[in-house]
Amino acid sequence: TGDEIGDLAVAFAQMTRAVKENQERLAARMREIVTLHEIGRAVSSVLGLDEVLRKIVEEVASVLGAERGALLITRPDGGLTIGAGVRLQGAEMLPALGEVVQRRGGPVRIEDVHEDDELRLPAENARVAGPLLAVPLEQKDRNLGMLLVTRRKDHPFSDGDLRLVATFANQAATAISNARLYDEVQKSSEELEIKVKERTFELVVANRELGKTLDELRAAQAALVHSERMAGLGRAV
Repeated sequence: TGDEIGDLAVAFAQMTRAVKENQERLAARMREIVTLHEIGRAVSSVLGLDEVLRKIVEEVASVLGAERGALLITRPDGGLTIGAGVRLQGAEMLPALGEVVQRRGGPVRIEDVHEDDELRLPAENARVAGPLLAVPLEQKDRNLGMLLVTRRKDHPFSDGDLRLVATFANQAATAISNARLYDEVQKSSEELEIKVKERTFELVVANRELGKTLDELRAAQAALVHSERMAGLGRAV
């Protein structure tokens, strides 16, 4: 150290660290892109909603190294329920924590839930500690649920992690919206099929009644002709 060779060695060491950091960032970005591609394929495929949501949560937990992950679905009464999750043993109260976070609106990034006065008790009930990320699932001004992930206390989330989870949340919202739209179309199709069957039955009954009426008219016409013939024969006699 202290001479040109030492300065050159320091410069090489710095360059080596920079290259290594760039390689790690590139590898992480590639993992994110591959994961987003896989989720995009799952959303656009014919997989069932439960399977798509489970895949999204598993991929989020894998990419972010999350301790726990949950995709919460909005119930008709406005509350939240677990749609899919990773390592949720003992965390049955996680929807209650999500409902408290949901009241804050928008994406939420917490460094430590136990240091937040509002979240401390629901987090303890849900057995959640450390950093937390929560991103709402929104589709056309409708709140469909929330994507919530946690980490160990010594691994806080970054703004990049928040943006990535927001992307996953958009994918999940699309999957839920598509599934509900498909259910509505399926339900409408079934209702239409029932109405068609009912209308067809009504038409069959009406046709039978019409046929019966025509038979009665033909019989009455034949009786009338016979009566007229008998009357004519009587006049002739």
